[in-house]
Amino acid sequence: MPCLVVTSAKGGVGKTTASLILGTEFAHAGYEVKVIDCDPNRSATRYFRACNENGNRPERLELVEEQDKSTIVKTIRDLDRDGTIVIVDLPGASSQLMSRAISMADLVITPTKPQKVDSEIGYETTELIREEEEVLGRKVHHSFVLNETSYVASKEAKGVEQGLVAQGIDLIKPDLTKRVPYSWLFTFGGDLRTMPPHSGTEKAQMQAALFRDAVLERLTRILNEEAA
Repeated sequence: MPCLVVTSAKGGVGKTTASLILGTEFAHAGYEVKVIDCDPNRSATRYFRACNENGNRPERLELVEEQDKSTIVKTIRDLDRDGTIVIVDLPGASSQLMSRAISMADLVITPTKPQKVDSEIGYETTELIREEEEVLGRKVHHSFVLNETSYVASKEAKGVEQGLVAQGIDLIKPDLTKRVPYSWLFTFGGDLRTMPPHSGTEKAQMQAALFRDAVLERLTRILNEEAA
């Protein structure tokens, strides 16, 4: 069972959007997926509520609600089943909850908008991971993904990407470009194949599938290394 933890020391950078893109895409690819909603804003729960209202919750995709620092480790362990991917959507703040979730992660993903302040605060997550590595005595794999990028990268966005790479950050490609269909997940539920027609849907589907595959490639390599 791979466990993905989606987190950042900064709020409002698209953690839940990235979590749901991965969750719906993994479910579409045939995996059993559990999304654990740890964010006090309950954004993932709102998505599942939209699914219930529209009768279009993707098969193999389930919600685990209202976890906190006292329950998160046991919950992840209880979900440890072959063929299941656990995605933990964390709040945008450093906390014991974040530390405990990171301790269970096979891969931590930090979304960041292509803005200097977002990436700098997001980078603080790496310090928390280093602290967990010292306690655990093992490596915690960590990647960033640029979220809400534009079709034409600004000078600031290019600088953010270059800065992350220069600090040795593993940057997942493709970026998650700002697209209407991603935000529609919270309105219509379902996935990128069931929502109302939109001119950007096909590109969103292609990008989301590439994002999923890039994460899956990392998970496969990590799990193979741990098994060796």
